[in-house]
Amino acid sequence: MARKRGKKTNWAAIGTRWGLLVGRVLIGLLFAVGGFWKLMDVKGGMESMKELGVPGASEWLVYLVGAIAVLGGLAIIVGWCARTAAIVLVVLLLPWTWFASIAPAGAAVLKPVAMTKALVKLAMIGALLMEAVAGPGKISIKK
Repeated sequence: MARKRGKKTNWAAIGTRWGLLVGRVLIGLLFAVGGFWKLMDVKGGMESMKELGVPGASEWLVYLVGAIAVLGGLAIIVGWCARTAAIVLVVLLLPWTWFASIAPAGAAVLKPVAMTKALVKLAMIGALLMEAVAGPGKISIKK
């Protein structure tokens, strides 16, 4: 029996399609869940911001940051305006990285725990920038 000759499976395209989806869901979940918990504990979020020295720390700022994180995370998960959402989340994460990881540590940022916290936030920024450049991929609600 002769083997049918047809289109070859493009495994690279399949891997890219599913890789973008999985990466998008993982980074989106991080922000959606984190934002949800900020909204569930506004007082705690405000106290954390004040302890870190965030200028203008208030309840409305916690609501704003929480809402941006939830909406941005959900947009990335479904792939709707994912590039824009990724850029907005980078803008949100840059000052947070400074106030939560780098500024409080000062010279201690070179110590393993402080450096790891800063590097994790920088890795999140990297993942968001990759999303902004690559886009949501084929398995998404595009806009």
